[in-house]
Amino acid sequence: MEYSNAQKLAAVVSEWARPAISQIASSRLVRLPFVQSLQTAIQGSGIVGDGYNITHDLEPMMQPIVNSLITPMLTQYISNIPDENIPQMARSLVDKMKQQGSFSILDGLVTFEPQDIAELDQLLMKNLPVHEGEGYQVIH
Repeated sequence: MEYSNAQKLAAVVSEWARPAISQIASSRLVRLPFVQSLQTAIQGSGIVGDGYNITHDLEPMMQPIVNSLITPMLTQYISNIPDENIPQMARSLVDKMKQQGSFSILDGLVTFEPQDIAELDQLLMKNLPVHEGEGYQVIH
């Protein structure tokens, strides 16, 4: 099956941001009253230590949520961009992030450090390469 550039980019971004997405989703989920009650009941049972946090148990379950919800949402959003322009656009964004040194989203709730940006750069090079000659480069 041939995948569109939008699908490839959505998959790359989802994979790259999965740890942050999982952490945010888990922290939101743990605030729900029934989850708090479950954590209290588990701690009260004595089968876990005082430092037990249900977030650590819930985080691995976030991957299917990312795959089934986030990736399709990203694909739909990115699909509004002409498919042939997506590799260059992604490359330009990563280059800008590299220049900044870090990248924060959600009012600084999540910050991607230089090593995170380098990982995204590598994922894009492998999965959505920019071919030479794509787009005109302005000469200064």
